[in-house]
Amino acid sequence: LHFRFPFGVSMARSTSSTGMKVMLVLYAICMGVSLTSIGYVYDVATIGTAFLVSAVYFISLAVIGTTSKKDFTSFGSLCMIGLFVLIITQCFMMLFRVSVDVRLLSILTLLIFTGITVWDVQRMNRLLIQSDGSVVAQDKIAIFMALQLYLDFLNIFLRILQLIGMGNRNNK
Repeated sequence: LHFRFPFGVSMARSTSSTGMKVMLVLYAICMGVSLTSIGYVYDVATIGTAFLVSAVYFISLAVIGTTSKKDFTSFGSLCMIGLFVLIITQCFMMLFRVSVDVRLLSILTLLIFTGITVWDVQRMNRLLIQSDGSVVAQDKIAIFMALQLYLDFLNIFLRILQLIGMGNRNNK
């Protein structure tokens, strides 16, 4: 599965700051509950290693997105198209029970979310600068982008976990 928040920045502007915070907390709780199943599939060492690798990888991408002079706007759009194609392809493969090389699919997904993460960090900085200067507007944009980056991190973590844990699954 690939997780992305389905609404855009316009939703962040039309929802109250408190509403955005509640949505972020509720979504994080739901994701936390749904991700508990990975403990049945992978051992603790594999999950910990994948989390550490994901955190270092994510921080590196955030630094690149923050410090790079390159504009990743078109790159981010291309990655979003790649993500939609990947989701549609996986749906058809599941529907027709086509066997999939998980490693190749995980690497492709990881590459797509690499671009999306750098793009989201740059977009966050741009939106905060372009906001009307009010604390409420900046607060709502920050919460919305925190959710976007949270989802980017989750997708990176799940792909890295899948790659690291391919031969290291629990026999429960």
